[in-house]
Amino acid sequence: MMISQSNRFYKKGIKLDETDQFQIHHLKESGKRISEIARKTGVSVPTVKKYFYKDEPIKRPREYSRPIMTNDVIECIAFFVENRPSIQIREIQNKLLDTGVCTLETCPTESSICRALRNDLLLTRKKIRPVAKESQTLNVETSFDDYINLISTTNSFNLHFFDESSFLKNTCNRKYGYSLYGHEAIEIQRFASDATLTLNLLHSRTGIDYFNLVEGASNSLHLLNFFSDVFNHGLYGAPILSPGDIVIMDNCRFHHARLIQNNLEYLFANNGVTLIYQPPYHPELNTCEYCFKLIKDGIKRENNFYEYHMELAIADSVLNSVNQSLSERIFQHCGYIR
Repeated sequence: MMISQSNRFYKKGIKLDETDQFQIHHLKESGKRISEIARKTGVSVPTVKKYFYKDEPIKRPREYSRPIMTNDVIECIAFFVENRPSIQIREIQNKLLDTGVCTLETCPTESSICRALRNDLLLTRKKIRPVAKESQTLNVETSFDDYINLISTTNSFNLHFFDESSFLKNTCNRKYGYSLYGHEAIEIQRFASDATLTLNLLHSRTGIDYFNLVEGASNSLHLLNFFSDVFNHGLYGAPILSPGDIVIMDNCRFHHARLIQNNLEYLFANNGVTLIYQPPYHPELNTCEYCFKLIKDGIKRENNFYEYHMELAIADSVLNSVNQSLSERIFQHCGYIR
């Protein structure tokens, strides 16, 4: 199903239905020109011209009766689906019966409901993007509004995002492959992982600012050491974080530990850098999440190198997968660049 410039739905390669053909013929008999017919019907000029010069008589379209699938039933189905997109066909039937919209004799069949969803409501079934119910609370929404108000008044070049991601031996395993029709794609891959590395990443609009790798899971001490190294190192003679910059990290539990939070705030304050936490249940606001996706995709392209030289492969993918151009697009996608 496609949509025309006149906001009319149509199927490419399929002729007009009898109703549209009859309307074009009726307007033609009324003395309307092709351009006027196209404007009134929403059909393109070439299509109107094809039916305008057609000599075959146009029959009045038959009016099909739909005693069960009435407008009220379709409106109720639309309400049920809008309220809960994951609803099943059988659940729609039960709701139509429970609300008294239909009786057992007038309740539409599953195939009728499917046709109504597809043809009348123009709905398709697709994968759901879940939204956490806890994110709809007043405290979370207030935190989100405060974050947006602060970020909207800040220069995007002063924003630096921090996050961690774990890498296993089987991270390089590929999920898709080729096989004959009707046969599974099977490949022998490493399944168990006896080694874990954590990538600590600091990302900004200009690209990767700083990163390091630690064995095992990250903790508060690794976080403190990471930013201690950031302030002690420079990039081409310039500091990585300058006074006035803002570092944003997620609400991981050990980021908020009392001892580590006090030390981090003291370290940041001494260097004139501000530390803020992104609102909970909003990981899409952290640009590092998109960087990790690019880095892991780069590893899958060099899976043999990764299996035997894990640290080198991760470092190589970090340096080659995320550049300034991609960082600009990530910041724009997250809404930090207007």
